[in-house]
Amino acid sequence: MWFFLLRVDVADCFNNIDHTLLLEAMDFSTMPFCPELLISELSSFLSCYIIKLGGQYFMQTKGIPQGACVSVDLANLYLARSDQSGPAKAYFWRSKRKAATHAGRLDATILRFHDDYLCIATSKERLLLVRNALFDGLHKFGLRSNASKETSNIEESDDPIAVDWLGLEITPNLDFLLPTVICGPRTFDRFSGYPLSWRDCLWRLSRYLRSYDYFPLVINQLGAAVNCSVAEVNARRLGQHTARLVIFYVWPCPERHACLASVRRVRRLAVRSYPIRLSEILLYRLAALFDRHSLVLLSRDSLVQCLHQRRSEFRLLLRFLCDPSLILRSGKLPPSKTNLLQKFMDAPGNN
Repeated sequence: MWFFLLRVDVADCFNNIDHTLLLEAMDFSTMPFCPELLISELSSFLSCYIIKLGGQYFMQTKGIPQGACVSVDLANLYLARSDQSGPAKAYFWRSKRKAATHAGRLDATILRFHDDYLCIATSKERLLLVRNALFDGLHKFGLRSNASKETSNIEESDDPIAVDWLGLEITPNLDFLLPTVICGPRTFDRFSGYPLSWRDCLWRLSRYLRSYDYFPLVINQLGAAVNCSVAEVNARRLGQHTARLVIFYVWPCPERHACLASVRRVRRLAVRSYPIRLSEILLYRLAALFDRHSLVLLSRDSLVQCLHQRRSEFRLLLRFLCDPSLILRSGKLPPSKTNLLQKFMDAPGNN
């Protein structure tokens, strides 16, 4: 079954928040502890939003500062009040909502994360109704949609396209796909104008790879075990993401030419960049995600293919990635990693 999707982004959300409506939303959602004090503090916070422009001071009577630590929470509170009081309130998904009967089941729903909405419907007509209801609710609170960021598959008749939302691609079958990554020409040389040492580059790469918190959600999504095409696409794109990160963090290093020519240092980089069994970071973070060796190899091959575009720089690194036995022969890995690499070498289809 295909679903019709619509992504909606609120235009300039922070600067269009009405102070009076925000205070009303705060009054509506206060906790039992000292609601009067909270509302008083919020009112003082909003009234002290002073801007200096052209040597003169102005008090902004609309919008909230984007740099304040509570601004995101206030914006969420404001949008939640809009969701609950607008004409589209019946469509918003709630985790505690009881399962509906078949006769009363909704044929559309709305998801929201901060100011990004995703509308899902079983038909074009229903999606348009949900869209109009959502827009009416936003307009009542002085907000509007950013037309340039609005994407939908409603115009596609035979083969509906996927819609990007929160860094993922949502297919018409409601499958999650990692976004497509293109390892194009290098567009930077330094981080904030400063060169990074080889150790700093590896540290940044390691830290970023550990931030892949949404991968379990994507890899282990409902139906992934039987939907081979989705699992294979995500495995390939995982390799592309890893290649992009290797290029992004290694290229700014002035020492990269010497380090990439060093067997000892390239061995360490190979362990950190290999997508599944070979990577020191991904080995423990992602090894449990793929229980099929074919997906492990598919992700590795995608990584190698992307790095092969810069084979003059990564020739030795590619050698280690394509033949993990070279790392096993070094005998310098901890037993736990050696066992995992040996298990990978025993994978069916690995030559």
